[in-house]
Amino acid sequence: MGSRGTALAFLLILVIVCGGAYWAYQAVQGGGSLVSFGGTEVLRPTAIVVATGLPTVTPLAAIPSETPRFVPPTPALLPPMSPTATPLPPIAVATQPPAPTAVALSTPTAPPDVTPTVPPTETAVPTATPAFPFQLALQRPDFDRGCNGHYIYGYIRDSAGNLLPGVLVHVWDQYGNDLGVASSKEAPDLGYYNFPISPVRDTWTVQIVDPSGAALSPPVQVLNTGGFVVGQEACWHQVDWVRG
Repeated sequence: MGSRGTALAFLLILVIVCGGAYWAYQAVQGGGSLVSFGGTEVLRPTAIVVATGLPTVTPLAAIPSETPRFVPPTPALLPPMSPTATPLPPIAVATQPPAPTAVALSTPTAPPDVTPTVPPTETAVPTATPAFPFQLALQRPDFDRGCNGHYIYGYIRDSAGNLLPGVLVHVWDQYGNDLGVASSKEAPDLGYYNFPISPVRDTWTVQIVDPSGAALSPPVQVLNTGGFVVGQEACWHQVDWVRG
């Protein structure tokens, strides 16, 4: 519709332009002038030209319609789909298993009463504790002697209370410090022995031995604290022995 209106307007303008051109041509051929200056006469045509008709105008060819740039494709028509019925698997019917058949159990026969033979038990023979000829008679801290040094001392007697000279006493500490062997004295210090020890905290062991070093008494331990407090810490430690 818009293309047709444009063509008519263009045709009308062309007619007007051609008519004006024709009129101007006729005026110039007749010696007239279109415009004159200095007078009141604007146009003096020498001859009157009677327009017998308008020139024939060849109509313009119809403007081809604009081809659309994109033509959507025609969707392909698919054949109607008919739903296919899918066969269902057969339904399994649960069957009840047959009841178990009771099996008669035979009563086991008791085995003959056989009394196992127990081997004789060995009786352990107790080991006799070696009897030492000397036993501990007295052990105490001696606060009466004060603290003019640190000592282990004592007296050795027989079963009747008689003091015994020449009995060997061995003393060593927990660190392996060995003070050696000393013999109980003769008169006037009959049956007496003593060992000076270090003034530091230490544990000492006292034991009576024979000349070969074999034990003749149980070992007795003595703790020396290295200090002196009456009733608590002593510097002198008494260890007496008696022969049975």
